[in-house]
Amino acid sequence: MGRNDEGFTLIEVVVAVAVGLSLLAAWAAVQTATDRAQRGARRLTLATLLARSKLDQLEALTFRSTVTGDVVADETDRSTNLAMASPASGGGGLTATSVATLLEDVAGSVDYFDEEGTWVGGSGVRPARAAFVRRWAVTELPGTAGLSLLFEVRVADAHKAPGLQPSSTDDVWLVAARPRTLEQ
Repeated sequence: MGRNDEGFTLIEVVVAVAVGLSLLAAWAAVQTATDRAQRGARRLTLATLLARSKLDQLEALTFRSTVTGDVVADETDRSTNLAMASPASGGGGLTATSVATLLEDVAGSVDYFDEEGTWVGGSGVRPARAAFVRRWAVTELPGTAGLSLLFEVRVADAHKAPGLQPSSTDDVWLVAARPRTLEQ
């Protein structure tokens, strides 16, 4: 009896298709994981940039002592509104806040950004299109008798409920200390 080569060809095609589909499924899983990781890295980078920019704004405000002869005059900005797209008048500047402002939306210590990092509000009322919420606190550095301030900035996912404990995968927290400068 003769051999039927058509049967073996059909089996070989089925096996090749099965192997190809398995490889395609594996590639799709890797691609999905890669895309998720890239989105997460992009969000983390953007959140870090937003936090750093708020620290830069806080550090740019006046916090100095001026010495004229025997007279020392302390100057601290207590009127700049940093909860706007750009700093403006009518805010609290470097007025001390509670660290609770890092856990809940408090007008004057919070603003909001969309997925692209564009400012979308800062009144303490979260806009529907907000993807990030940026909160900050200004406190006196303990033991410095008013000579140093502590700035804390938290950027979190705006869809996460306020007041939750920080998560290393969801939030960016930056902290900086600022001494009072002395000018003569």
